[in-house]
Amino acid sequence: MPAPLGDHPPARTWEELHKLIAAYFEQEQGYTSRRMLHLDTDKGDFDHLARFGEWDRAADPAPEDLI
Repeated sequence: MPAPLGDHPPARTWEELHKLIAAYFEQEQGYTSRRMLHLDTDKGDFDHLARFGEWDRAADPAPEDLI
């Protein structure tokens, strides 16, 4: 499929990728673990910490303060 370079030029995509990666270096930035994996059967080393199996893929992630 051709990339929509007229709407999203490579420089803009690259800049957005840099912003996304930089956001994960911020201590205040949380993220949802195991969100939309390629396969439901994929396993990770930290699944026991992610409370894997407690929610299904259809549930929307909801941020919460863990203080």
